[in-house]
Amino acid sequence: MDFVKYKKQVRVVFTIITIFFAIILGLYAGTHDAFSKTKAMLVFVIVYLVFAVIVNMIWARQLNKQIFAVVDILERDKDPDRYLQEMERLTGALKSGTGLQIYYINMAVGYMAKDDYETALRYMQQIPSVPGGSNRVIYWMDLAYCYFHMEKTEEAMEIMRRQKKVFQEKEQNPEADHILCLLYELYIFENSSTGNREEAMRYYEKALPLWEKRNRDEDRAYMLKVIHGES
Repeated sequence: MDFVKYKKQVRVVFTIITIFFAIILGLYAGTHDAFSKTKAMLVFVIVYLVFAVIVNMIWARQLNKQIFAVVDILERDKDPDRYLQEMERLTGALKSGTGLQIYYINMAVGYMAKDDYETALRYMQQIPSVPGGSNRVIYWMDLAYCYFHMEKTEEAMEIMRRQKKVFQEKEQNPEADHILCLLYELYIFENSSTGNREEAMRYYEKALPLWEKRNRDEDRAYMLKVIHGES
């Protein structure tokens, strides 16, 4: 079952089941002593919470799978407009804090792919709070990337300093080629900004096979200009 597509229907079914068990519990409570009522209520609460957690976990897992499928539109087809359209369809209705974070981050990625970093930054700035979990490092990486491209070097370098340890940890477990490639490009920007061309070239060499694998020759050419101060 597609929990992402049918989440509202799943919630309706979940609510009906909850009401049904609440009625059963009420009938049970009317015929038993206080201790039995307490035990029954405790069992009901536990079952309710466990079921709610399972539903949300399944939904989140399927949503992440579908988001990665949409990301393939950028990686495989290099079609940011269709990516933005599909991402809007998939995540535009998310209302929770985490849902809004997912929506704004992924929309920003689409505009970054269009080289529209001002719009991407506006999406990033609408995120209500710094995300937690795996989205936290992606948030800081995307924000620094926008700042570097907009020549807001001071803001970008501040992120690089504060998130140095987090970025190093992500480099060891990048999850996907495009994440590792973005990280290497950030290091190229960082070292080029400080005049450390040798270190920038070291990350350029590390990024080469990823650019080739992802067919991103335009990124390779641009980062070489960054290293030589021609961007």
